Amino acid sequence: MIKLLPALLLSTAAIAPAYAEEPAVAATTPAAPSAKDPNRPICRTFAVTGSLTRKEKVCMTQAQWETKRHDQGSELEQRQVMRGVSGGG
Repeated sequence: MIKLLPALLLSTAAIAPAYAEEPAVAATTPAAPSAKDPNRPICRTFAVTGSLTRKEKVCMTQAQWETKRHDQGSELEQRQVMRGVSGGG
């Protein structure tokens, strides 16, 4: 039993530095993207037209969502101008 004690102490001493290095590795992992990061992925759920229960999940980056919102606003404005010019009603 006494002969096993030095071997046990040596094996414990060899393992201890490995545990001491783990937090340093964890610190190098990338942080979560901030709210203003344009590359931050955002997922939104939309109801599918014609279905009462079906939903569709769409994932894009924040920059892509902003571009889509801008494009849709421009298209709406363009249609409203054309409607006013043609006198549609």
